[in-house]
Amino acid sequence: KYSDAVIGFPYIPILCFYDSLARLAVGEGNPNKESGQLLSSRITANQEKMKKWARSAPMNYQHQFELVEAERHRVLGDRAHAMDEYDRAIAGAKENGHLREEALANELAAQFYLDWGKERVAQAYLQDAHDGYRRWGASAKVRQLEQRYARWLAPVPDLPDRPTGLAGGDTP
Repeated sequence: KYSDAVIGFPYIPILCFYDSLARLAVGEGNPNKESGQLLSSRITANQEKMKKWARSAPMNYQHQFELVEAERHRVLGDRAHAMDEYDRAIAGAKENGHLREEALANELAAQFYLDWGKERVAQAYLQDAHDGYRRWGASAKVRQLEQRYARWLAPVPDLPDRPTGLAGGDTP
């Protein structure tokens, strides 16, 4: 259990954040109802702490709270709220310079859309995740994405050069 007295220890919020994400990732297909309730109570407790920290320092914790909420809504099958939370988490992480979490939120959003069968939407999130991990310097993660999602991260060929001397929509 993580006490509020140790909030000055920087790893406690990180632990709450990743603990919730991991529990949501493994608990999704768990048929054991008792375990599902345990996961929910732990995630709820973590989220209560994250919400409190987000009120005190939204630039550090709000996007993390929103990403866990997105994943929670995904697991519950609430697509509309999941979509909103993914986008808020991505925007907040980007605005406050949290490159790692911006890339992670893009990757999780991409997986959400792929699972839903929305490949074109997922592709945009995958590209943003790939770019974010590359900018962060996570070369092993970049390679993993390139291998796992090669179909969607394939380079787009350059468009042929336009003839010179023609305006926007003019044809010869």
